[in-house]
Amino acid sequence: MQLNLNRTARWVSTALLVSFFTVIAPAHAMGQSGDSHEEVDGLLEVVNYYHEFATSDFTHILEATQRFEALAAQHPVTEDHPAGWLPAYWTAFAYSQLALFAKDKRFRPYVELAQLYYERAWSGKPSEEPRMNADFFALKGLILGFVQTADPANAGKHKADQEEQWGMAQSADPNNPMVLMDQGLTLLPNTDTRARAYELLDRAIELYEPRLGKTEPNWGREFIDVWMGSYPRLNDGEEAEVNGAALANNP
Repeated sequence: MQLNLNRTARWVSTALLVSFFTVIAPAHAMGQSGDSHEEVDGLLEVVNYYHEFATSDFTHILEATQRFEALAAQHPVTEDHPAGWLPAYWTAFAYSQLALFAKDKRFRPYVELAQLYYERAWSGKPSEEPRMNADFFALKGLILGFVQTADPANAGKHKADQEEQWGMAQSADPNNPMVLMDQGLTLLPNTDTRARAYELLDRAIELYEPRLGKTEPNWGREFIDVWMGSYPRLNDGEEAEVNGAALANNP
């Protein structure tokens, strides 16, 4: 399976979104137990399906989105159904990925639907537990990256809002794998910061592991491998050469 790195990179961070868009043109507490994630029948199957085709093509992402959305309709966010936030959360994320792959006028509607389902999920967020807050802030930061392109007239405001959300996610849970993934991929292309990027990404991979195979938020893992394949680790000699050049240029 071959992946267009520039296309899939568009959601990683504000800085990377800007650079790649110029090329492409466009109890209830979750953290305490995984039980609340299993209350929505069929959700795990769709999450696994998404992960299987996360770096694939528009058609598979569209099918995953439709299946997430159907579950969100079957399990609305209500006081009597506290797990209803979870399919809405995954639907919001899936629509952001449709926007990622969209090449036409569908881009903006997909972004708007991502925002709509995010708000639905947020309205049912069952706790203020830091881990859950970080999961929500991270998704909001992701979506706002697309909002910048969908609403260019207010891109500056959306960028500031995005940076605020990622900052809130990091403050809520510095060990959130989506947060570490975003930080690492932002630093990865620059040889001066690549060693630090790999520290963050290696840690993110460890933290993703206990989430995989579950319905709790665990998006973004596949893209780490894609980016690492395009920006390999520097060996000691290369790092010394890079650092030496940096010192020579900044005595």
